[in-house]
Amino acid sequence: MVLMGYLGFSLAMVLSGIIGLRDTPGVPHVFKPGQIVMASFVNAHLVLLMGLLIGFRHLFSIPAELRANWIFRITEREGRSHWLRAVDRFALCTVAPVILLVPLPLEVAMLGARAAGESIMFAVGGLLVYERLFFEAEKLPFTCSYLPGKRPAWTIVLAFIGIVSLLPVANLMLVSLLESRLTALLFVALLVVTWTWIHRARELSWAELPLMYEEAPEPAVRTLNLSAR
Repeated sequence: MVLMGYLGFSLAMVLSGIIGLRDTPGVPHVFKPGQIVMASFVNAHLVLLMGLLIGFRHLFSIPAELRANWIFRITEREGRSHWLRAVDRFALCTVAPVILLVPLPLEVAMLGARAAGESIMFAVGGLLVYERLFFEAEKLPFTCSYLPGKRPAWTIVLAFIGIVSLLPVANLMLVSLLESRLTALLFVALLVVTWTWIHRARELSWAELPLMYEEAPEPAVRTLNLSAR
């Protein structure tokens, strides 16, 4: 239900964005007439990518059976890397078909060869966004406690307004990049290099950072791990 809520909200934003891109008499547009279809697909991919990945991050934080996580605690040292790698495969293999493969036939019919470049760019960009959202994820899905209210509500609302405000700017930038094959290729290469560096850093941290099973509020006074002897 949580994931369906994020998906429904994302689809509503996609439809409103597509309606906003349509030619309206007397209303100026930043896109040329030949860019409207490309901008519609770019907007849909941007919104669905952010909505589904944030939805997965929220969904994974909800415990299903907290008392059963003892089996993970006693075998964490041997299996931590394998578990987190399995989480990556599950999340990415679920999100990728929804965002890229489902609309691909329609995209190819309407955009032709440009659909391949747009899909590749968002595939690599989606990997990079995933790494950013899950870089500091120290929990296994459904097995760890969740502490609500860690951030003030106004900061969440402000972050949401900022993301929604930046979506048209990102849409315009990506459509402009896709107009030039050389520029799009260089941008994809930069994304691949950045993703490789971040992914390797995250994999190295799996062997060192223990998982968090019981989430506790921040202490009022930090002790700096000092203890009396």
